[in-house]
This record gives sequence, structure tokens and C-alpha cells, in this order.
Amino acid sequence: MNRTQTQSPSRNVDDFLQESGTKHRIVRHAELAGPVESPDDVSLLHGVDIDRIAKTLFIVEVPDRGRAALAVLPVGQRLALGGAAQALGWNSAALASPDELADQLGQPARGVSPLGAPTGVRVLIDRSLGSGSPVLVGGGAIGVEVELSPDDLVLATRATVAELGEDP
Repeated sequence: MNRTQTQSPSRNVDDFLQESGTKHRIVRHAELAGPVESPDDVSLLHGVDIDRIAKTLFIVEVPDRGRAALAVLPVGQRLALGGAAQALGWNSAALASPDELADQLGQPARGVSPLGAPTGVRVLIDRSLGSGSPVLVGGGAIGVEVELSPDDLVLATRATVAELGEDP
């Protein structure tokens, strides 16, 4: 994306934030003081600890793939699928395919947001994000993040807080 173009959250994320009244701040990569190639760049340019930058992964129950959830954890952690399944009361979980992500969320893989998830898609948040300074989550579009307090994130998404991450 051209650095002069305005980046915005996806429509469902923007609508959700407006309707919920959740206190937040939009962080656009194009407005940071340098190029953003990775979460490390966001950390440096925005002045936020890398452990406060989250990734959101779309997961499905297996083997039937009928139920889905969003797992939010620090970018430096790997998702423990067994822990996520346990927190959801599922026998097993797998990462959703790119087609499932596009069909059910309509968001790009590098911009998935836990905000404004479709009805029936549960949200899990790693315990390490549940307290302290604000966190950055995807805005439903590449190049845009939403900064908000961990308490507001849990409350707004009606999330379950659980141990989700493991060291890579």
C-alpha cells in the first residue's frame, strides 16, 4: 500500500468499535515514522513492547470444522492448539484454511481482528495479554491495528481468557 493512502479498519471492525463505544486508538502503519515490515517495526516505531502486540488466529473444531473461534496471543508465541481446544470444550482444534478465513471472516490473514467477530465465533485471549498496558490487535485490514486496554478487549469481545501460547 502506498504510504500516502489512508488505512482503515475493516467495516465490521469499525462498526463494532462505534456501536460498542469501546475506547480505542487506531494505529496506521503508514502514519508511523518509518516502513513497517514486521511486528518488531511496529514495536519500535510505535513505542510499544513486542509482548503487547497480538496476533489473532482463526481456528476450527476438528474433525467436522463446524465450530470456529479466534485465538488472540502475543506475536512471539505459538498457539497451543490443545490448550485452545480445551478452553473451548472441543476435543481438537486446527488452524482454519485461508478459504475458511475468507469465507467466514472476510479478512486477510495478516490483519485478522477479534473485534466484530461473526455471531457464533468465540474469542479466546491468552492470559499474558489480560493485564497491564494497552495491547494492539489487528484491525481487520493489513496495515492497521487497534490499540485498547486488555480489560476492554476482553469485555468487548466477551472473550474467554486462557493459557494459549507456548514458546516457539
